[in-house]
Amino acid sequence: MRMGVGVLNGGVLQRGHNGSLGEIGALPEIGWNAAPGHLVDDPDAESSEQAVAALIAAARSGDANAADRIRRFLGAITLGAATVALAFDPELVVVGGGFSRADDLVREPVQHALDTLCPMPPRVASSTLGEDAVALGAVRVALDHVEAQLA
Repeated sequence: MRMGVGVLNGGVLQRGHNGSLGEIGALPEIGWNAAPGHLVDDPDAESSEQAVAALIAAARSGDANAADRIRRFLGAITLGAATVALAFDPELVVVGGGFSRADDLVREPVQHALDTLCPMPPRVASSTLGEDAVALGAVRVALDHVEAQLA
């Protein structure tokens, strides 16, 4: 499990000079490398996505420990989200990947954090692509590469 940022400008994915635009999680001070550990004990395990889904279900059913783990995760990612929002001044921040299925648990706390940390906060929404967002983004990058080679 890994945190990252995709920046779209005019519907076009921005990559930066070396292709690393959005790799803000590489900075240990941001806390994104450790954030998944708030959700599951072994974020690199193949079963981590299932463990996160179970955690989300537990939080929804009133499990205070599960809700606390999600709150700690969100606390660990909001500084990075605010940093990106302040650097790029986006209209919208979209929560994607597997966590987009937890819109009812995620969107409001992230919006509140951005409202608190950013003078002109963007709106927060969850991706309608759900867990497929990352895979579809990878396909788009591959298609862009092929299209550039054919041009």
